[in-house]
Amino acid sequence: MQLWIEGYPVVVTQLSSDDLNTLQNHYLPKCLDIKDSDAGANGFQNFAKNESQRWSKDKAFFNKWNETLEPYIRKYVESFNFQFPWEMSIDTWYNVHGKYGFQQLHDHITTNCPAFSCAVILKQPNPDAGQFVFPTPRFSKHLKYLELDPMDQYKNTYQPPMFDGAMIIFPSCLDHYVTQNMTDELRVVFASNIVVKRTSSLF
Repeated sequence: MQLWIEGYPVVVTQLSSDDLNTLQNHYLPKCLDIKDSDAGANGFQNFAKNESQRWSKDKAFFNKWNETLEPYIRKYVESFNFQFPWEMSIDTWYNVHGKYGFQQLHDHITTNCPAFSCAVILKQPNPDAGQFVFPTPRFSKHLKYLELDPMDQYKNTYQPPMFDGAMIIFPSCLDHYVTQNMTDELRVVFASNIVVKRTSSLF
């Protein structure tokens, strides 16, 4: 499903069941390879684990992920109908969050200047394990100021459904955050930045 969030084109979709099963079987054992000593008296409260393709000593670890996601991401990039030859590269990392873990409001604009970003939920214990959120305040505030939304039909956030295999692809400049994991189970999310570059001059 493609939608517009505050004027930005966003795709909310899901991995095929085959791709999801393959990626879960390949990646969850390492992501969830956590020592019992990492859990405190209250379990995995505020626990966080992450690894980035950019900084990892084992960069090949992310190859299967990038190869699997490449067709999904390419379809999104192709929807922009760029009128010039281009190439793209994918830089991926993962986050494991225990109870109360979250991601603050941020965007993905970095020194490597990615054009787009992608988030995939690899393990979502239940809906209380954290919610990906896009702030969408402008239209909501506009209608409420005019007293045209007395039932709060137009929320000031967009919250896509959260489940194993959920995928969100969006421009990297779009602000977003993730609410706290309010369960006692670990949540696993993979995220990617997508760099798109022209391969030839326009003139």
